[in-house]
Amino acid sequence: MRGRMAEGSFELSQRLAGHEVRKIHKGGDFVVQKRDLFGRKIGKPKTYEVKTGDSQLSDAQKRKKRQLKRSYKVVRY
Repeated sequence: MRGRMAEGSFELSQRLAGHEVRKIHKGGDFVVQKRDLFGRKIGKPKTYEVKTGDSQLSDAQKRKKRQLKRSYKVVRY
């Protein structure tokens, strides 16, 4: 339940910042693409994993993190 609330909070904060947020199912929670004032894409999309407390990454999430390197972020709530 805390995880779902954290994901909802993260998604809301990213949307309020004007970013495009897409939910994914394997290796992460969201793909976030920054957009400028006119709706044009800025930079590369990043994959975000939302975690609560001291929970660990799953095997699939660790593989995805190794694969994407800098474009994979873990956010803790």
